[in-house]
Amino acid sequence: MHPNQLRVDRMRRAMEAERLDALVLRLPENVLLLSGYWPMLGVTTLLFPLEGEPRLCIPEYYAPEATPTLWGGEVHWFRFGDLWSRDALEETKDFLAASGSGKGWKRIGYEA
Repeated sequence: MHPNQLRVDRMRRAMEAERLDALVLRLPENVLLLSGYWPMLGVTTLLFPLEGEPRLCIPEYYAPEATPTLWGGEVHWFRFGDLWSRDALEETKDFLAASGSGKGWKRIGYEA
């Protein structure tokens, strides 16, 4: 068990109580609390499912800082911040669509 398993378990119990299948998080403090990674910009997205491993969408230039701090899960690295990169919102939209495809999720929470 990693040192923050209790935090992860508490979140999943709260999600069960609210009947949420997944959470989409972008605020840096929320990404940190459930992944171990503190994003510098608000373009990182954490998809935290009730069951299974979390998935993160992170700009690739943060790989050296992010990789050693992540608790696990799958990471989608994307190019960001130069003339050849895609729009970050389009990247996030495609990431979320691919991540949720075939899951049958009914209720997804987000930061409002």
